[in-house]
Amino acid sequence: MASQVDARTILDTAGAEKLIGRGDMLYAPSGGGKPLRVQCCFVSDQEVARVVDYVKQRHEPEYSSSVIDYLAHDGDEPPVDEDLNDASIDELLKEAAEMVIESGQASISMLQRRLKVGYARAGRLIDEMARRGIIAQSEGSKPRDVLISADEFKRMFPKR
Repeated sequence: MASQVDARTILDTAGAEKLIGRGDMLYAPSGGGKPLRVQCCFVSDQEVARVVDYVKQRHEPEYSSSVIDYLAHDGDEPPVDEDLNDASIDELLKEAAEMVIESGQASISMLQRRLKVGYARAGRLIDEMARRGIIAQSEGSKPRDVLISADEFKRMFPKR
């Protein structure tokens, strides 16, 4: 960072302006307070490019048709994974959907707090609910609106 103002803007804390580069970094452990200054290995842009070129030369790419379709339609609707089956659905989906219907809005941070899960899992739950039409698509940092009623939820997730 060039200045303390830049560090505060990006990291919400000072200290990054003192980093010298070449592997010098700040590490913020989860649940920890202040970021720790640590030294890690330095990987140059040229090294990254060489590794990417190596992989490209020796392996054929595998493209997901759902992503290609999504991009072809300018992102009008979320991609649907053809391989999706009940075994790949998170067991917390029903509980998460019930929770957002009760509260009337959905956000990753709300699911993290209430379900005691990490960011990645909460994000996947939000994505799956959006894909199924339970909640609205993202509108920046605002919580997502709930699109179904409690009765529709009961039809979508019948008791077993």
